[in-house]
Amino acid sequence: MTSGTTWIAVAVAFCLVLFAFNSIIGRFQGPSAPRPWRRSPFKVGRSYRVLQTFQAMRDAFTAGEILVYRSQAYSLYDGVTGYFFDSPTDGRTRAWDVSDDEDLAAWKVLFEEVVPTPGPLTQK
Repeated sequence: MTSGTTWIAVAVAFCLVLFAFNSIIGRFQGPSAPRPWRRSPFKVGRSYRVLQTFQAMRDAFTAGEILVYRSQAYSLYDGVTGYFFDSPTDGRTRAWDVSDDEDLAAWKVLFEEVVPTPGPLTQK
């Protein structure tokens, strides 16, 4: 073998070792869920009022409903971020899905945060 061919053989062997190592390590780590690429406009545990009745991808929302934001998830396959709310009135989980090509700013027209009113002041 010439010097040039030796280096090519070494480089190929090195790549194969890296590939095998990555495959073995990947089995121990398990699959990782894709993370949403945009920040949620909602805050976990906060209440939100539905401002207008609308049909979402897999749920229907009615104006005036109060929902508590729980979490978000991203589907790389579908290109959709799901925002999940708990409904205090019936205990159901509600989902508002936003496609990657939709403007997330639409949330401002559909939801508003319900700011808790402070309780009465008491004197000590």
